[in-house]
Amino acid sequence: MLNEQHQQQIELLVDRHSVTEVIAALVEVCQAKADHINTNWQDTLSAAHWNHLAGKLDDCHDNIKKSDPNYNVKG
Repeated sequence: MLNEQHQQQIELLVDRHSVTEVIAALVEVCQAKADHINTNWQDTLSAAHWNHLAGKLDDCHDNIKKSDPNYNVKG
């Protein structure tokens, strides 16, 4: 679990950018980690894990957009 300071930092990101944008950014982070691991370490198992996480987060992102007609509203 994140400490209180880190939770507050995430809350600030959500307040400034929306939950959907934060999740979209996490998708990109996971994909970048997968690419880095695959390219630099040739660890296809770990890269697949990060790609799997990116896919799950992307599904979550899509579900939020579908279920909330105001998904792009910040704050």
